[in-house]
Amino acid sequence: MELSLGNWILSFLPILTVIVLMLLFKWGALRAGAMSWLVAAAVSLIAFGGSWRILAWSQVKALVLAMNLLIIVWSALLLFSLASEAGTIRTIGLLIPRFSNDRSIQLLL
Repeated sequence: MELSLGNWILSFLPILTVIVLMLLFKWGALRAGAMSWLVAAAVSLIAFGGSWRILAWSQVKALVLAMNLLIIVWSALLLFSLASEAGTIRTIGLLIPRFSNDRSIQLLL
């Protein structure tokens, strides 16, 4: 597959679809995302010579990656909730100014 302006535009088309549908047509994220998925599937099948098998495997891979991300986010939320319930978030907020008077350093800590 050659690298050309046309291929770049076709590759960017699903992202552009979401942006246009959400900003100009005021569609919700669910509808715009679904339409963008259809555009991406059509571009991959028609323009780039993909197959239904490749499309199916890419969806399975996306699902596995999304589950990995959700596990990380849910674990972080659980840890934050437990720390907040235990009062450690407030304690950390009170102790950070002891390390430095500089607000930018406090932000980094």
